[in-house]
Amino acid sequence: MRENFATEQRYVAVVKGQVVGFINLSPDGKMLQALYVRQKYIGRGVGSALMKKAEQVIRRLGRKSMTVTSSLTARAFYEKQGFKVIKSVTDLIRGVEIKGWKMRKVFI
Repeated sequence: MRENFATEQRYVAVVKGQVVGFINLSPDGKMLQALYVRQKYIGRGVGSALMKKAEQVIRRLGRKSMTVTSSLTARAFYEKQGFKVIKSVTDLIRGVEIKGWKMRKVFI
């Protein structure tokens, strides 16, 4: 569990009274900490709507960019959202190496 979980900024997507996705931003707005969409709602614009909300919040904070550490399965989504790969990363989670990418989106 992340130590700053209690101070992250969280936003949820709700469809027919049911939470179908969420996004967590770091307290300072520099990093997208987590994005999740329920399987049934993938490809229906939920993730894009959450990203739009995150970008609005981050811009209001005066930030010019945001970063995310992406998994293999999420990389294409983030690229469609305008993120570019900065570098590849490897995390060790419960003894298993997980490869991913540090990505950044610069706001124009």
